[in-house]
Amino acid sequence: MTASGQASVSTRRRLKRSIFRSTLLRLVFGLTVLTLIGMTIAYLYVLASLESRTVAELGAYIRERGANEETIFKLAADNHALIKKDLLYRLDMAENGDPADRFEQLFVRDSDGFVRSRPDGYDGTRMAGGCILNARLPLTDAVRRRMLVFYDLVNQYGPAWHNRFQNTYISTPENIMLMYWPEVPNWCLESSPFRYRPVESFVDGGDGAEVVERETVWTAPFYDRVSASWRVSAETPVYWNDRQIATLGHDILAGELLERALQQRLEGTYNILLRDDGRLILHPRLIEQITRKEGYFDIPTMGDTQLKGVYEAAMSGTEKAFVVDHPSADEFLAIARLESVGWYFVTVFPKSILADLAFSGARMVLLLGVLALLLQGLVLYWVMRRQLDAPLSHLLGATRRLEAGDYQVSVDLPREDEFGVLGQAFNQMADRVRERDRALAQSARELEDRVRQRTAELEEAKDAALQAARQAERANRSKSAFLANMSHEIRTPMNAILGFTDILAGLVRDRQQRQYLKSIQTSGKSLLTLINDILDLSKVEAGKLELIYSAVDLKELCAEMEPLFSQKLAEKNLDFVLDIDPSLPPALLVDEVRLRQILINLIGNAVKFTEQGLIRLAVRCESPGGAQSTPDLVIEVEDSGIGIPAEQQTTIFGAFEQRSGQSPERYGGTGLGLAICKRLVELMNGEIRLDSEEGRGSRFTVLLHGIRVASVSELSARAGAVVDLDAISFAPATLLLVDDIAINRDLLRGYLSRYAFQFLEAENGREAVEMTRQRKPDLVLMDMRMPVMNGYEASERLKQDDSTRDIPVIALTASAMERDAREIGSLCDGYLRKPVSQQELVLELGRFLSHSVAEAQASATLLPEEATPWPPAELDTDQRQQLAQLLEEWHGLQARCDLLCETMPINDIEAFAGEMQSLGEQFRYPPLVDWGRRLREQTELFDLDGISSTLSRLSQERQALENLLKEEASPGVH
Repeated sequence: MTASGQASVSTRRRLKRSIFRSTLLRLVFGLTVLTLIGMTIAYLYVLASLESRTVAELGAYIRERGANEETIFKLAADNHALIKKDLLYRLDMAENGDPADRFEQLFVRDSDGFVRSRPDGYDGTRMAGGCILNARLPLTDAVRRRMLVFYDLVNQYGPAWHNRFQNTYISTPENIMLMYWPEVPNWCLESSPFRYRPVESFVDGGDGAEVVERETVWTAPFYDRVSASWRVSAETPVYWNDRQIATLGHDILAGELLERALQQRLEGTYNILLRDDGRLILHPRLIEQITRKEGYFDIPTMGDTQLKGVYEAAMSGTEKAFVVDHPSADEFLAIARLESVGWYFVTVFPKSILADLAFSGARMVLLLGVLALLLQGLVLYWVMRRQLDAPLSHLLGATRRLEAGDYQVSVDLPREDEFGVLGQAFNQMADRVRERDRALAQSARELEDRVRQRTAELEEAKDAALQAARQAERANRSKSAFLANMSHEIRTPMNAILGFTDILAGLVRDRQQRQYLKSIQTSGKSLLTLINDILDLSKVEAGKLELIYSAVDLKELCAEMEPLFSQKLAEKNLDFVLDIDPSLPPALLVDEVRLRQILINLIGNAVKFTEQGLIRLAVRCESPGGAQSTPDLVIEVEDSGIGIPAEQQTTIFGAFEQRSGQSPERYGGTGLGLAICKRLVELMNGEIRLDSEEGRGSRFTVLLHGIRVASVSELSARAGAVVDLDAISFAPATLLLVDDIAINRDLLRGYLSRYAFQFLEAENGREAVEMTRQRKPDLVLMDMRMPVMNGYEASERLKQDDSTRDIPVIALTASAMERDAREIGSLCDGYLRKPVSQQELVLELGRFLSHSVAEAQASATLLPEEATPWPPAELDTDQRQQLAQLLEEWHGLQARCDLLCETMPINDIEAFAGEMQSLGEQFRYPPLVDWGRRLREQTELFDLDGISSTLSRLSQERQALENLLKEEASPGVH
């Protein structure tokens, strides 16, 4: 760019920051702030006025609404007082007379032993029905007289009160019921002795004491099974000769009561009904929960802070109707106490309604302020244009000429203000520029000489940097070679260890020996995982790890995690919560292997460092900017474990870094997992964040940007079936086993000993080539790293020879480098990475050798001992007695178990396990037998973590037995 062009750009940049524009904007900004302040003050004033007026109007409304709602309850009490008086009078008058004839005309004993209204002549739509749901109650004359008195009263008063109440009934402690209910005429004919009895009772004050007040009470809403409806009952006890002989009752449809409370409300508000004992009767958002709990929704214990605040406000009031501010929920509460039933009617008035009204009132102030602001802006623009813009334009024109190289320019501003002084200063500056231009020409010549000198120095530095880069490349190649050799040297013995333990697992039947084999397999796989972690970290740091993207079902992938960690979760009694966003796309384009590796690392850490509580895996998609086809994938792994101190939350992602103070004996680990996770996430165009508080738990958040949504058709089919090796039958064949280590050849022979194979063996590639040419085996299993001639060269020679080209060659290698895998793929027909499992080897041979698969047959393989199914469908009397006696024996053993858990003496724990197992067998309680057997096995293997976990669960086993006996002791329909 020329000097003139650069000067022009510079001038335009300065024009964008002109004093005219900046001053005008500042003034407009100041006026705007003043306008907004005025609008805010107006808004707050209107809001305060509205709140004051609303509180007064809510007070009047709730007093009137409370009186209206209480009418039906008072009417029920008045009705009961009337019928109670008549009932006592008639009972006194009915002492004499034979009631048998009339009783037999109206009632008859059914085949089930209960007495009900006689079907012939009975019409429940216009007369009362009756029943005695107590087959053992003798039908004395006194019982008959009372039942006839009840029948006459219900027939007399029931129709008269039916316009306000669904039914009228009289019941007795002996389970006698007389009811007038035209809508359910056959209630007494269909009812069973286990009909619903409300918890509230005038004979039980809740703590076993008798209630002195013998007045009308109202029940909570309950479900009547005969009428299939929710109802609320008003019940009044009747005492005669100081003994309760009857209960008078009315039912109203709970639906009508609740519908009125839901629908008849102030606009924008909602109504709540609750009782003075803390039970929630009605809430528009919690109807389903109240119904599911059959009306027993206890506010203090449900954990809803808003509802708890409403209940506390209602209980703190001293007036019958009042209004309180509920600031924690930003609402007003209008509360009316319905004294006749002990209920509270609450209208919840959100303050947001007032805020909207106040904003509407302040809107006019805003409009006037905007209009004034526009007028003031126009005036300011005219004044500043005349006083500032004109002289500034003159100065800018002179500046452009000066930038273009016209050093003879001058400014003529005959003013005595700041602009006049500025013009004089400009003229002086132009003179100085002319002098500096000459000096700059001289400096440019000197600078050219310095540039040539510096260029020569940079060339020398460049040569030095290239030399350092070559040295770094050589070091990197040495590192890769070291890792490849390390992988081969470790995987080779691991191949034998894991292979022979796999073979032994199918031969050994002793349970303890199988446990030992399982420990060897677990340790070997742990070592293999460590090797893979080191290699993965090396690949990422070297930039040689390649991601393989495919369509993946994230829901299915996450669902695999819980079974994977189920054993550890069960040992620690941890909950695993899988929180998948329902809107998560069915298929996303990710690297499934690496994403699974990240999940396993994060969840494995969470399980390792959490002793109680839960592990939560949450997955969702976010679409910043509305990019639905390429959303961001968010994965969260949260635990309630030991947490990570704030000062270590950055360093924890470094290689071989672990939490400071972490016990290696207790937690183990290498410190590579999080380092690999961080590098893999960054490689996937993502980031990983940590939120943790020491002692409270941690949350790792993985955010992968721009994940493409795949179609369902892109999901590839995956076969996960395990092959039954006994079901496969190979045709006779000759196999050449090539490996310089004899134990590896022995392992392959052991894997394939069940099949009709003949085996040839070679110790290096040269022997393999010669033997293949001479003996023509059906298949060659070729190790790739051997002395004399390696497997690469041997495979290449076999494929170049026309006589051996068609013989399949399967490579066996301990290398984990991708470069080696690609080279092997170009030379050999198949590829297996050590350590090789028996399943993998047989499946690979099946690709090249003739075989058949028989239908699956039931085998007598040794299965893990399963826990006895418990509990049975029903306990008999003898079992209940034995279990009750076991529970008494158990009480003295818990303290001993707690002491063993603290001191951990292995011999004492083993003896204790045997005692508990014998105790379970003696009293026929399988869970205790299983507990003792498991503890004994853990002591034999010195599994200290398992012993501690099992001992701590004894109290839970005891609690489970107590709950079982309680359930068996309290049967019935509720």
